[in-house]
Amino acid sequence: MNSSTAEGSADENEVAPTGDFAELQRRVEQHSRRLSQHARELRRLRDDLDEFDQRFRSA
Repeated sequence: MNSSTAEGSADENEVAPTGDFAELQRRVEQHSRRLSQHARELRRLRDDLDEFDQRFRSA
C-alpha cells in the first residue's frame, strides 16, 4: 500500500473534536495565540533595549 494513500484515508476519517477534547483544543489554541503575542512583544522590547544600548555606548 502506498503511504500517500494511507495518509489520504486518515484525513478522510478525521472527526471534528467534541466535548472535553474540543475545549482542550480551544484552550491550547488560545494559549498559543497569547504566546505568539508575548513573543512579538519581547522581540520589540529587545529591539528597543538594543537601540538604547547603542545610544548609551555612543554618548
